Amino acid sequence: MKFINFLNRGFLNLLFPLRCSECGKKLSPDSGYLFFCGDCISSIPFRRGKIKAETYAVCKYEGIVKKTVHRLKYGKKRFLAQTLGLISADFCKKNLESQKIDFIVPVPLHRVRKEERGFNQAELIAIALGKNLNLPLSLNNLVRIRNTPSQTLIKKNERLKNLKGAFRIKKPYRFLKRSVLLVDDVYTTGATTDECRKVLKKVGSKKVFILTFAS
Repeated sequence: MKFINFLNRGFLNLLFPLRCSECGKKLSPDSGYLFFCGDCISSIPFRRGKIKAETYAVCKYEGIVKKTVHRLKYGKKRFLAQTLGLISADFCKKNLESQKIDFIVPVPLHRVRKEERGFNQAELIAIALGKNLNLPLSLNNLVRIRNTPSQTLIKKNERLKNLKGAFRIKKPYRFLKRSVLLVDDVYTTGATTDECRKVLKKVGSKKVFILTFAS
């Protein structure tokens, strides 16, 4: 089956050549989920290790990384979530391999915001990450119940107040004594992910690791 899929991918690539989403260079049929050429991959400003306790960011939010996140979120290039998920999976294998994780949980959008955008970018990244790490996801259990203003639109000292009471867990028992990997696209002040972590810890999660693609 894998050989047949490889042949099909090669045939489709002859008709519709894959190209690097950054520079436009033609990609080989075995590029997989990486919609970047080797040169553009090598230009990604990767981070190493934690940015603080149990909190990890894969890349610096600059250059090709910033442009790619913007293309995903605002340009609605959903396929790029597969790339971000695969790159994040490689990072996890190097930095979180020793940690026992039970579920991957994306940071939720409020339903109004999700309807406006058409998707939750953190959820798309989490799905691709789970597929590549062979880990289950918990979707639609951690929910956003208040449609708060964007964190980028308010002052730093008001961000925690803005998010207080914004999240709820519908079935708390599912997280009891479980270790969770909470996933988001970008880490700025950490107010959003920290509030989600508080809610998860309050219902009895054993550990909550935070992974964002960029910071």
